[in-house]
Amino acid sequence: MLYFTSNNAGLRNLLAYDLESGDTRTLLEGARIGDIAYNPADRSLWGLRTNNGFVMIVRVPYPYTEWQTLHVYPTARSRSTSTSRRMESSSLCRWPARTASVPACR
Repeated sequence: MLYFTSNNAGLRNLLAYDLESGDTRTLLEGARIGDIAYNPADRSLWGLRTNNGFVMIVRVPYPYTEWQTLHVYPTARSRSTSTSRRMESSSLCRWPARTASVPACR
């Protein structure tokens, strides 16, 4: 199984592609979950969900019908793209609520 997202400029859908049958199915529509990782121990998916200026670490348990928010961060992102635009990296920092400026990422 291959897990991926679509509608990435919008509300981001979470989909699964069956490598054997070639079938694609939508798991969650408009979930806003990206940066997906698969946990083979329990078949769950983990990812980052963005909404209203917050980034949430979420877990999507099998059979992938809902997500669970595990932690919420105010947005403080740093993103860079290579000059060839072939590679991209992002970092996420914890931003204490009482801090007036964005802290340096480590």
